[in-house]
Amino acid sequence: MWEHWTLSTIKSSEMKLTDIGYYNSYIKNVSIKAGKNHKPFVYNNFDEADDYSSDPWQYEVNKHCFRGRNWKFQKVPAFFGCSFTFGIGVKTPFPQIIENMYGGNAVLPNLGIPGGASLDIIKSFVTMAQLHPMSHAFISLPQIDRMFTPEVLEDRWVFSDVIPNALDKTHWKASKQRKQVEVWVGDLARAYTVDYIDWAELVAKQRGIKLYWSSWDGETDKFIKPYITNHFEWPMGDKKGRDGMHPGPVVHETVAQTIWDIING
Repeated sequence: MWEHWTLSTIKSSEMKLTDIGYYNSYIKNVSIKAGKNHKPFVYNNFDEADDYSSDPWQYEVNKHCFRGRNWKFQKVPAFFGCSFTFGIGVKTPFPQIIENMYGGNAVLPNLGIPGGASLDIIKSFVTMAQLHPMSHAFISLPQIDRMFTPEVLEDRWVFSDVIPNALDKTHWKASKQRKQVEVWVGDLARAYTVDYIDWAELVAKQRGIKLYWSSWDGETDKFIKPYITNHFEWPMGDKKGRDGMHPGPVVHETVAQTIWDIING
């Protein structure tokens, strides 16, 4: 998952609304091909097996390259995470369920980044805090050892998210990425994650945003608890999404009800 950056767009606190889609670079690349001038489009079969080609799903992606309708910039809750938050494998992810609970014309931003690592997920929150009013923010982190790897090539920034247990050993980048992973996994990943959590907590306090954290990965969820102000529970297990790798409708409904109770508590 690679994308070009300018020196200005790498800075989370100064990123413009037109650039926020770079966090979701895979979707942004598809948007450029499928939707002229980044207009809203519907992308079929995102990350689904070929078995579903005869019964395609439509995942609505807005002009900012995130799942759901175009944002209205009202002060509402927003959601940040990886593919679990995006909602791969379900027609109605938990952010949309909560949006439906609000009723009317409310639009609750879903900034789920398929394949996202903790660092770029947290960076997306910091950026969004400058651009969109939020009453609450709910951040769901993946396994802590996922790695966000920006680097400069000549005058351009490129980045990828590396999932350690999903490296393609036949790919030409895999050897370099394995070396990076060997350095990242363990204490370094944890130290950076704690630092980024502290950053997000400070931004939330400055902006008056009620910030809540969780992780669907049990080890990560246990690790982050001493460093966060507020926590919400993510149900473990039940990978009954359409693709067999992600949570199914029951988990999304449970998470939605948990968050709804927090918002209205």
